[in-house]
Amino acid sequence: MKNYIYTTLLLFGCANIMVPTGGEKDKTPPKILEADPKNFTTKFQKNEIILKFDEFIQLKNVDNIKFLPHCEPKPKMSTKGKVLKIEIPCGLSPETTYSLNFGKSIVDVNEQNEIKNFQYIFSTGRNIDSLFISGTVKNPYTNTVEEGVLVGLTKPKLELEPYYYTYSNKDGEFRLDNIKHDDYILFAVMDQNNNLKIDPNEHTSIAKEVDRFNQTIPINLFSPILSFPIKEVVQKNKQNVLFKHEVLKHPINILNIQGYWYCEDKESEFWFTENPGRLIYEYNSSIDSMTLNNPTPNSKPELKLLSEPHDIIDNNKLIIKSSSPIESVLKNKFEFGITRKNMKVEQLSPFLIQITILDNSTKEQLIIAEGGVIDIFQNTNDSTFFNLDMKKSNYGTLKLSYTTQQKNLIIELFEKDEIIRKVELKDSTTIDWLSPGLYSLRLFSDKNENKYWDGPNRDNKTRFEKITIHPSPIEIRPNWEISLNLDSIIDQ
Repeated sequence: MKNYIYTTLLLFGCANIMVPTGGEKDKTPPKILEADPKNFTTKFQKNEIILKFDEFIQLKNVDNIKFLPHCEPKPKMSTKGKVLKIEIPCGLSPETTYSLNFGKSIVDVNEQNEIKNFQYIFSTGRNIDSLFISGTVKNPYTNTVEEGVLVGLTKPKLELEPYYYTYSNKDGEFRLDNIKHDDYILFAVMDQNNNLKIDPNEHTSIAKEVDRFNQTIPINLFSPILSFPIKEVVQKNKQNVLFKHEVLKHPINILNIQGYWYCEDKESEFWFTENPGRLIYEYNSSIDSMTLNNPTPNSKPELKLLSEPHDIIDNNKLIIKSSSPIESVLKNKFEFGITRKNMKVEQLSPFLIQITILDNSTKEQLIIAEGGVIDIFQNTNDSTFFNLDMKKSNYGTLKLSYTTQQKNLIIELFEKDEIIRKVELKDSTTIDWLSPGLYSLRLFSDKNENKYWDGPNRDNKTRFEKITIHPSPIEIRPNWEISLNLDSIIDQ
């Protein structure tokens, strides 16, 4: 019986490499155990290279493996088990450094874990090219580092096809080594489809000429300015479609049905009562469509308080948003829980309700009873409570000043991806009613006065708006005022 089982395993063992079951998922990329000839060999004279790894490997995206300088015919590569064999059929030039950049092309068989930024370097002469360029890739708007960005050096006539390339690590850092002295252009791209090219929807840097080596060069990565900025269209339920997009310069037009819009910076919702089976929409003369086949019924309207304390103090009004279009509002179902003070309730739009109050007490609870809001589908809200803290000593204040003559400066106080407050900077600007917390501050020159920061256009670099982020976080404390002069970051 034992011999029979042994024979069966031998017969099938050569046909398939089976993935082990059970246990934790392997997240470790293959490791190189041996190279023949050794990496960084000088006076190289062989026509093949053997690389041995600690586990079974395979190659993917073979076209992304760069052998430089180019020679014909190209190297031939084959894998067998844990071994990668590279045959070099072309004649190599004397006194020349060659590099094989594998990028992310070597992976293990089981989990496709990638060896990142592996290069095999050799020279037919006595020396190996030793020039380098290093740096960090950042998003200038959020001041965060960018991992996994392709950073490349290209020749001026290669149209941003990388001649040398690497990928930024988890700290945003990159390093291009063993560069031969020549004229190059440095660029970066978040290469989502791994084709080593810049595609229209990918985040990129501004390409810059390299005039010297052995230096650190910071790289900023920018969102693309798209002629068609709609990224995704989703039918959320039977009568609601969500458009996810970048900041729009033109409206989205629905061509085959009437309905209700609620639009924000990065999302717009369209509601309709009659389902035509297909939604046809237009943006800036471009037309597209989607099938409407989601049968999920509409849910009850959910109510959200849009007003912040400073809005309420400045205007003596609150704005409530409904998640679905409103047909009617029952004013007798709105009240302040403690004082039952008088108020004026009115519908501003299909989604917004405005509540005007007579005065501001220190703390109040706004109650909207069940059935206070009826949407166009005859659904009503559940009972909803909003606690309002209007005691100013619970909040902090930030006073900003500057003495330069620049105009159209916008300040954004933000926390991670959320903008807490956006104001136009005057000679002196006070931002009050700030909840305690740790915030970041960015400042940009709003040249086109659209209140948004516009990064560079690949075709028109003059549209770039200067942006600076304050070097340290700003701590807001309750009942505390902080003064900050911005001359130093404006002049950067």
